[in-house]
Amino acid sequence: MIRTASILATSATILCLASAPATATQAPNAVLSVTASKPAARSLVVIVRGLPGTALGRVKISGPGSYRTTVTANGKRTLTGLKPGTYRVTAKAVRTSFGEATVKKSKRSVKVKANKGAKVVIAYDVPGTS
Repeated sequence: MIRTASILATSATILCLASAPATATQAPNAVLSVTASKPAARSLVVIVRGLPGTALGRVKISGPGSYRTTVTANGKRTLTGLKPGTYRVTAKAVRTSFGEATVKKSKRSVKVKANKGAKVVIAYDVPGTS
């Protein structure tokens, strides 16, 4: 299923949170269209949100065949060409200008399949911003 949403731009800064990986295009009349799509086969989409400004989340990922990587991001990153199997995702606390940002569900597992990818959303909680 593909979901589409349109947002009318009313300022120079637009914050768009999609419930799935999204592709954005801007029409000439300043309408931002966001189309959500499923993760590609053998991929893992990591979405980091909730952090202020330029703060970057730190997410460690391990999986089949001694696969190990760390995603440092604020937004979406896609890991491609992964071996099918279970991947362990661990979000680490990070320092921000507001204090230490943490994740309530910091450890989880996701399954990447040969014909279907997976998605994980890492929602940081930043003190004094909720």
